[in-house]
Amino acid sequence: MKKYQLAVLPFVLSWLGTFPTCFGSSTIPADSSRNRVNVAVMTNVPIRNVAELNRFLTSPQTNKRALLSGTYNVGASGLQRTGAWNNVLVTAPTGATILTSGSTALLFQGPQAMNRVKLDNLTFRSTSTGGGYPMLFSNDLVSFHGWEIARCTFIGTGTGNYNAFGIIQYSTVSKSGGSSSDLYIHDCSFLNIPRMGMEILSQGYDKVRLANLTIVRNRFENKAANSGEKYRMATSLSGLITNVYHARNRSVNAKDIAYEFVNVKNALADNNTAIASLETAVGYSITDDGHNSTERITVRGGNFNMTSRPFQVYGARDVHFIGGTYLGHRGIDINCQNSTFDGLNITVHSTTVESSWQFSAACSGNTLANSVISSFGAVKAGYHPAFESVVLRSGTSNNKISRVTTRLGRKADGVHYTDGSVQNQGESTNTVQGVVVKLE
Repeated sequence: MKKYQLAVLPFVLSWLGTFPTCFGSSTIPADSSRNRVNVAVMTNVPIRNVAELNRFLTSPQTNKRALLSGTYNVGASGLQRTGAWNNVLVTAPTGATILTSGSTALLFQGPQAMNRVKLDNLTFRSTSTGGGYPMLFSNDLVSFHGWEIARCTFIGTGTGNYNAFGIIQYSTVSKSGGSSSDLYIHDCSFLNIPRMGMEILSQGYDKVRLANLTIVRNRFENKAANSGEKYRMATSLSGLITNVYHARNRSVNAKDIAYEFVNVKNALADNNTAIASLETAVGYSITDDGHNSTERITVRGGNFNMTSRPFQVYGARDVHFIGGTYLGHRGIDINCQNSTFDGLNITVHSTTVESSWQFSAACSGNTLANSVISSFGAVKAGYHPAFESVVLRSGTSNNKISRVTTRLGRKADGVHYTDGSVQNQGESTNTVQGVVVKLE
């Protein structure tokens, strides 16, 4: 992280005072430079057909640059990387397509070494309308240290039940798996993927098996609904995964959730955007599946326009939302501990009559500050205004709301459901101060 010039240091120090202490400062929790390829020592290997590509994938490779061009039709079964690879680049200077009629074009598997590998400027395309493993897939047998996926395009049919990119770092069937680190996925496009753009799983809860992930500047877009698939997220990270930087990604028409974090630790989601109009989708979903390990996650900035909740946080702790503009058609739902929500601009035009913001029963030690919570304009937009602007439900304790502006929209008959003030139905240890109430 470069040092700031002295002239701006006072401002920076003031701003950092609002940044969560889990990072100490504005440090990014992942390092994208670790274990990258060294092209200076590589030998070129032209790949002219599928047979040559298969041979390259299944053979040991060190300091090699595979040069692809044109289209490689790998059939319904796809191809597998099983050879030991060290410092390997697979690239297409003028573009190349790996085409499958199944769901999987390329499978990384086996216990052989996979260190400092890069896939660059490749297109993975599936014509399948069924189900199966991801188009580009790494299974539980693989331990990689340094895997970069850059400027790649994944194209699906929009129908079926398969992901574009997937990692299963631990098999819940065999109860075993490898340990991997230093994943860097950037500047890729995920188009009309039937299920998830990225699903990264590390659900062996004995230890952290997947660490240091950087996911930046990727685009996820679906142009039609897929009624046959429920979970159509842009990115899903689930399991004991640590040190994640997820930034400047854009999701268009996810289904269920745009960006999901489950059991993840030490993550910064920075200036991502999401828009949904085709199907019901939450923006951010930060949850815990009973392992009590979702913590130290910061969400900073961004712009969201969602068909469901702008975001939801369940069962997590030490979560921090800083800034950002959010529009949704369900209210914000929070059930977490020792977390902060600061500088947010929230608008909820709801499909059902509910609160714009709700602290649920198990909430304790949280702060909502310096934010605007609004349901102005809901009726004009064809939705419902909030019943309550902000509510702390029974069972909540030690939460603080300060310097918040609540803007309560009016119903079609011109009146309001409530008076717009913050409602404390929980313990007296909840505090409310400096709230400005505005009625439409």
